[in-house]
Parts: sequence; C-alpha cells; structure tokens
Amino acid sequence: MNIETLEDFYVELEKIDWVSLKDYDNPVREICKKFGEYCNENGKVELLPVIQLELDLTNFVLIKNEIKPMMTGTDKDGNYTEYPSVSIITEDQIDYIKKRADSVLNDFLKVRYAHISWLLPNRHSKFAQMALGSYIQLLKINFEKLDEEDNKGIGGKIHAQLLNMVFLAQSFKTERKEEIKQLIIEFASKIKPESKNKYLFIWIIRLMIETPKLFKADDLVPFTNKIWDILNQHSSQHSKIDVAKVGIDFSNKTNQDKKNWYRKIAECYEQLSYEREDGANLVAVSFASHAVDYYKKIKDKVKVEELTKRYKYLKENMNLDEFHHKVDVTEIYNECRKIADKVLEKTPFEIYIYLMYSNDILPTFDELNEKAINKKISNPLEFHVLKSIIDHSGHAAEYFSDEDEIIRSIILEEMNWSIQFSRRILIQEIFFRGIDSNKLNTETFISFLRNYSWLGQNIKRTYKQGKTEEYSWLTLIAPAINDYFSQIYFYFMNNNNIPNFVLCIDSLAIKIEGILRDICEITDGTTFFFTKDKKNRDIVREKDINALLHDEAIVQHFSKDDLLFLKFLLVEKAGLNLRNNVAHSLFLYINNYSIDFIHLLIIAILKIAKDENSPLKNKK
Repeated sequence: MNIETLEDFYVELEKIDWVSLKDYDNPVREICKKFGEYCNENGKVELLPVIQLELDLTNFVLIKNEIKPMMTGTDKDGNYTEYPSVSIITEDQIDYIKKRADSVLNDFLKVRYAHISWLLPNRHSKFAQMALGSYIQLLKINFEKLDEEDNKGIGGKIHAQLLNMVFLAQSFKTERKEEIKQLIIEFASKIKPESKNKYLFIWIIRLMIETPKLFKADDLVPFTNKIWDILNQHSSQHSKIDVAKVGIDFSNKTNQDKKNWYRKIAECYEQLSYEREDGANLVAVSFASHAVDYYKKIKDKVKVEELTKRYKYLKENMNLDEFHHKVDVTEIYNECRKIADKVLEKTPFEIYIYLMYSNDILPTFDELNEKAINKKISNPLEFHVLKSIIDHSGHAAEYFSDEDEIIRSIILEEMNWSIQFSRRILIQEIFFRGIDSNKLNTETFISFLRNYSWLGQNIKRTYKQGKTEEYSWLTLIAPAINDYFSQIYFYFMNNNNIPNFVLCIDSLAIKIEGILRDICEITDGTTFFFTKDKKNRDIVREKDINALLHDEAIVQHFSKDDLLFLKFLLVEKAGLNLRNNVAHSLFLYINNYSIDFIHLLIIAILKIAKDENSPLKNKK
C-alpha cells in the first residue's frame, strides 16, 4: 500500500470491500495510520486533520437515523467524554463531508457521508435521498451473501442498515417508501426457519411491528406460521421466550389471539425452573414465579396451582451463601458517647431540637448521593449487573437494573450502613441516658410537640355531605409514645422487665401514613385514585403510603433529606420497609420489633413535626 498524496488516500478508501469484512472490522484505521505516518515523516502535517476526520466519520455509530459516539466514559476527574464527538465538528468540516458525499463512489462510504450530512446542521434532503439509495444497494448486496459460511456478523450489519434505512425514510418526504416496504417483506420471506440467521427474521418482524406508518397488519399476517416455525427451531428456552414475546406483539398488531404465545412462555419458564434447580434455588424460584404469571394470563388454574406449590417449595429450600465480618465499633461507640455527653447537658427542648435537625442523627441525601457517584467511578462493573432484593420470606421483592435505579440502591445501602454502624448508637445513647436522667419522658416529649409543632394543633376537615371533623394527631400518637417511654423506664427499674415494642411500633408505623395523607390533602395533593371494580364500575380508593410518598405534593413538601429518610424507613424494600412489614403482619417474632425501629419512628415523628414541614402554616 503506497499512499503519498490525498488522491492516493481517496483511491485506497474506494477499494474497501465492506461487505466481505468479518464482523465490524474498520480497514480505514490501517489506511489512515499509514498515510498519517507518511505525512508526519514528509512534513505534510496540514493533511493530518483530514485523515483524522475520515477516521472519525467511519467510527460514528449510525442507528435509527441518529448519530452517536462509538465510546463514552469519564476522564480521571469524572467529566463526561466521548469519541468521536459531533459537538466539535466545524462548518468547514461539514462542507468537506458534503463534498465527499457527492464525489465518493463506494456505497458504504457514500451512505456514511450522506447520512451524516443529513444529520448535521444546514442539511439538505438530497443527502437523505443519496443515503437512502446507498442503503438499498448495500442491503441487496448484503442479503445475497447472508448465508455464506465466511460472512459471520453480516446479519448484524443488515439489521443496523435496515433500521437506518427505515427510520431515515420516515424522516423526510420520499417516494421510495413502498419500494423499501416491499424490499423488507421480500427479505423476511426468503429467510428460512432453519437458517443460522433466523434471528434476523425476528428482528425484521419487530421492525415491522414498530413502524406502523410503513407496515400495516395485513403485511404481517402472512408471517404468523413462520414465527412459530422459527421458535420451534430453537433449543434454548430463553431464545424461545424471546421469540414468543415478539409473537405477543405480533398478535397485538394483527389482532390475533395471544393465548398460545402466553402458554409457550409459561412452559419455557416452567422448564427453566427445573433445569436451574440447584442448592441455592434463587434462579429457579424466579423462573417458577414467571411461569405462574403467564399461566394466570391464560387462566390455567391447574398449572397455576401446580407452579405456585413449586414456587413455595423452591423458596422454602433456598440456600443462599451468607458472609459474616466482625466490625470493631469501639471507637465509634466512644465518639457517640462524647457527642451524647454534650447533647444531654442541654434542656429537653434543646435535645428534641437536636434530634429533629442535627446531621449527626441521619446522613444527608447529598453525602449519600456523592458516595454513590464515587462508587460508580471506582466500581463501574456494579452498574452493569442486575441487582435484586430478596425479602425475609424469600421473595424477589425488587430489582435494580438501569443507572438511576442502581444509584438509588447504593444510596439506600449507604444509609443503612450509616445507621447500623454509627447513627443508631448515638440515637440510643441519647434516648437511654436522656430517659435515665428523666430529661426525656412522655411529659417532655408530648409538651414539646404540643407547644412547638404543628402536630399539636387541631386539624379540621370536611368530608361527605359538608360534615366536618376536628382532631389532633398528637392525641393519636401519644399512647405509642407513652408505651415506649414506659417500657424503657420499667426496664431501668428492673432489668428483668424485658421491653416489648410491638404495640408502639405497630401504632406509629401506621399512624405516620395518616399524617402524610393529611399533609398531602392540606397542601392540595390528591389522596385518592379512580379505578374499576370487578364489574367495571367506577369506584374511588385511598392511596396507600407507597403512592403518597411519590405524590408530587409530598415530594415538593419535604426536603430531600427528610423524604429519603421517610421512604427508607417506611416503604423502600432496599431500606427498612417498616410500614409494609407491620401492615402485612410480616413481623412474627418479638425480636423483629427492634429498639432501633422505635427510635427511628420517633425521629420520623420529629422530622415530620418540623415547623417547615407544617401543612397548616399557609392555611387560615
């Protein structure tokens, strides 16, 4: 390869046979490297930007009529980076790309120059037409070579080109849409169920389903049996499930019965539950659960009952590995005692204010979020692994998969660690020693809330037929508060009086939901929702705490710190989930009712009672 001039460079690029390349090799890289070395050695450095641009243009990812970088990431300072970058392309470079689109003969290069020209500023429809023509030519050539043994990866190229061609055709006015439609139908018709590229047929069907402006139901109906034929060619249960899920979308599009697709998916998940049964049974449990869901869809009561029993058996025989590590908290305990010493020198009023506001009591959202971001930088692998929460009954209660979900899971994990290893010790020191010194008791707590918080005020609301009712939340939570202080007091009097926090935890965990409902209603949120009964009649239901804590009125009412804590304590499955565990009677042992829970519930009451959290301050 002898490249000494720009003309030589262009000639070499024209020679590339992109169809015959394995996978996604980029021969432009080698051509650019050789010409770049020649230019450096011979003082032709003014050509280096052109060489770099040519390389960049073949490295851009074109998908669904969008231009994207090949790689994204962060630098050592955590700043976003990408290569290649559309944002740094200059107007002179845009003019160069357009000229190359006009002059180049190689269809692959032409399609890239033309399509990129269409997606950059100051575009003209001639480049869209040019790219569309080249896509059609490339697809015809590629499809003829689809079943050749040495063309590994060509199916992926065809799929990408199909997506670009279809989405490009829908982005401007063109008379070639019917030609494109018939070309795709022809491709789908020629792929044989036993072909090694049968997955391409499923991709094409999915594309036809997702582009209703181009393909109608009548275009899809002839392929019904072929989807089944391809499904039956697969030996993998997972592959069968993937095909069957496309079959469900296909049936929705063509208005056909989905029952057989549901049954096939249920059978595949059932088979997987047996294939993956092992000592842990974690995966087998999940597959059995999915099988139940799909058998329910077809109302197969026999199979639902059978798989439900199997799910229960697998769950009860799960054997997950446990990891134990002893942590010496002596230093933390000593530091907490020092802080408690200073706090307990204050008056009861000042102690309650400290519990209500101090960042020593609970971590802030910002510090937890910063830890999560740092973890993303230091351990990016965690953001590419599906995480799940297994509740104490062995059920998969929640999954975290995308970046936002995993960030949230890390925030909740970090909050849990922070509370378990330090904050709970400080809170316990303050409460125990405060009660022992008689600074903290029922009288001082109730007096504090009555005189310095909105929870001590009367709330008046109107309900059906214009009737009103007046009440105070303080009178409703006071019995639980009194029970807590009494339990601790009698324990100090005689250590044989083991505290029992069942009543006070049950009461406060439920009462907080009512307080939040009032806050939502008073601040003009919506505390109910419309639904249908079994006979499709309109009915109204009250929102539960899970919905309330996500209502915009509540989200806007509380600070990020207080809202995070309330969710963590009451409803987050990756948190303590206290309200749901209490409401559904999932705490079956006295030891479930931890003293840390009652302390955190009292902290929650204090957080809600803050003056800035009062829903009454702007009401007459």
